[in-house]
Amino acid sequence: MSAPWWLREILNFASRPPLVLGFLAALVFAAVFFRRRLTRPIPTIFVAAASAAIFALCLSDGTFRGKALDADNAVVFLLLSLTAVVLWTAIREAAINDRGPTAAPPGEAAGERSGESGDGAAGGPAGGGIATGESTPGTPPAAVPGMGYPPPAESADGPGAGAGATPDIKVTTWPHLLYIELIAAVFATVALAAWAMIADAPLEAPADPGRSPNPAKAPWYFAGIQEMLAYFDPWLGGAFIPALIVLGLAAIPYLDPDPSGAGMYTFRRRPAAVAAFLFGFVALWIGLIMVGTFVRGPDWDAYGIFEPWGGARLECPAERPLSDAFWEGLLGRELPAWPPARELPGILLLIAYFAVPPLLAARVAPDVRRRMGAARFWMAAFLILAMLGIPAVICFRWLFGIRHIVSIPEVPFNI
Repeated sequence: MSAPWWLREILNFASRPPLVLGFLAALVFAAVFFRRRLTRPIPTIFVAAASAAIFALCLSDGTFRGKALDADNAVVFLLLSLTAVVLWTAIREAAINDRGPTAAPPGEAAGERSGESGDGAAGGPAGGGIATGESTPGTPPAAVPGMGYPPPAESADGPGAGAGATPDIKVTTWPHLLYIELIAAVFATVALAAWAMIADAPLEAPADPGRSPNPAKAPWYFAGIQEMLAYFDPWLGGAFIPALIVLGLAAIPYLDPDPSGAGMYTFRRRPAAVAAFLFGFVALWIGLIMVGTFVRGPDWDAYGIFEPWGGARLECPAERPLSDAFWEGLLGRELPAWPPARELPGILLLIAYFAVPPLLAARVAPDVRRRMGAARFWMAAFLILAMLGIPAVICFRWLFGIRHIVSIPEVPFNI
């Protein structure tokens, strides 16, 4: 039995980078907004079984099997599988924690959520989240999330505190967290050791500067950065954006210093922060690794997942800078000779992109800007817009053939 033609056509069409990123973004959206239903046993079993059946059916195709089972690419499937398991566990834990009083946003009473539908009690057996927080006075404290048993009767003030006291629900890092990480590390080590014994990864010939492999691919963990180099100049895609990612991750505790919800998985406390992190990690980082590993072939051309390298390629429109599309394509005029005037449409577009959304957000939600402060608000807005700008540039390239928003080859400087 081989993969049906319609499945091959659908997956080949869906191999285009904008569609890969869009599909992963849709998964993030579904995981955030339908987490209670998707993390129940029956939907989870159905999705896992359907995914396994489709993957087994695709393996019947020789081209797909060669790409999927290649020794260098199989580790990416291991990454995808482990990422799916870890994210499902965290989302399941967040769905459980969100129904407990410890996850209530400030000012929201526990009774306002008593009628919410959900599966299991707040202390049901799910992942291994660590919960900190306070219960509402007069209500019994919620069970420790992920542990399945209630916390000790004594409060943060020590044994003997009254029943109406506000307890500080905490559990120790050992064994409630570290033993889970230890088990995960053991399973990962066993899987990697087994794969190292099974996979055939012989040493190749010594490097020859006059004979480079085609395609010359970076290791899988750098495949996302190499894919960004197809859309951005080296200074931007290979240096500035990775540095911005590192600085952005380091700035998260300073941009969002609210201690509420710290130490446990929850969406109700920080929906925007969690959604932004999941989008950046799943839709962008994992998505770009998938594209760079399975879609890119010789000469860094894009091929469908069922297309052999050297066969039919995935074509995008003829590439040109935004200035050419504006002056010659839209207005039918020659390009201005002065570079700033020539690139004025792209410069204005960048200014509007990074300025207008924060201004609208500050007007629509003034409390958020006032609570964060001007510096933190604008820094967070810049980081989020920069993250969203990566798929925007990819879509501009594949949908409209726009190579650069601002292109000044005289310097050279391209965005």
